Amino acid sequence: MPDFYNLSNIPPLQAARWIIKQDPHVSFLIIILIFVFRSGIGFDYGADGDVIAIAEAFPTPLADYKGLSIISPIIAHYVGAHTEFEWCILHIILVCVIFYLAWRLVQRQFLEASTRQFIWIALCGSGAGVVAIGKIGHYDIWMFAASMLLLFDRNWRGAVLSGLLFGFTNVEQGLVALAALAICAYAIDREFIKIICLSVLSMLFARAILQLWYLHNNVDVHTRASLVIGWLRLSLRGFLQAWPVQIYSWFSASWILVLYMIFIGGRATRALIASGAIVLPALATSITADGTRVFAVTSFPSFLLLIRYMSADKSMEAVRVHLAIFILSVMLISPGIMTWVGGSVARPYAQLLDIMLTLGGRVGH
Repeated sequence: MPDFYNLSNIPPLQAARWIIKQDPHVSFLIIILIFVFRSGIGFDYGADGDVIAIAEAFPTPLADYKGLSIISPIIAHYVGAHTEFEWCILHIILVCVIFYLAWRLVQRQFLEASTRQFIWIALCGSGAGVVAIGKIGHYDIWMFAASMLLLFDRNWRGAVLSGLLFGFTNVEQGLVALAALAICAYAIDREFIKIICLSVLSMLFARAILQLWYLHNNVDVHTRASLVIGWLRLSLRGFLQAWPVQIYSWFSASWILVLYMIFIGGRATRALIASGAIVLPALATSITADGTRVFAVTSFPSFLLLIRYMSADKSMEAVRVHLAIFILSVMLISPGIMTWVGGSVARPYAQLLDIMLTLGGRVGH
């Protein structure tokens, strides 16, 4: 690991080192501002307002697979979010609440300010962080919340709650994510596999409840798994078309952390971590249409396991500092990129500009 403290003549590393040395509260605020600035903020409320229709129809299910991600529609139904604008405002609030709960989990688990700082830099620099605020309105926040509960609560309660969130959101991606996590856990934390199995059972229980709900209302709905074949050609073409950008977007500025954890282990450990953190999520991403979103969700539990492993090892304190400096310096000079359907690159700032121009036009008239 290079000693980034000695590379004082490189401005991004200088700036990153300065930020890290500030008061923990000031440093945290700066990191969050950099995170938001590099990622931008984008919105997505579902094609043609499908999810809004699902929310309005609740408790009667619609024959739409998006209804299998039922948590946000239920909340929208009871708070009265009936328009695209209200849906987006609701999800801005939900993102803030989930970020706060994640902050509380980290605060409770790790007492040292430098360790918490490392965790937040790794999270904010990751592809999952970009997705979390780059597609506000999607169900991804519930998948990220489930992963945080599972990895940072680490008991039967966290396992059950995380499984319920996975099951009421996206079982297909949840199964991939937990399988990938189990592979990584077998390499560095085998005791944790029991907790993962409990989360899987809880997830399947939640999906069973959803299926019974549809059966009770005599509504037939296709699962997301049934869509793979129909979208396979577009998915593979998009993956091949955008592969250099897409691979960078998977872990974004935090790639160095994942690669470090792979290369410090023995041959078997390297293979297991690479398979769980990269290969399995990459396979799922290549055959589904949503690009970075899929990889971010399915790799996030494994990514959190690597972060937790490094954070709990006191012998890695110096390494954590070096990694934090490098990740933060990359955040300062690189955008938070996210690929989308067909290999396109999502441009959240362009979307915000369109919104402002539209509002400006309305005011002008």
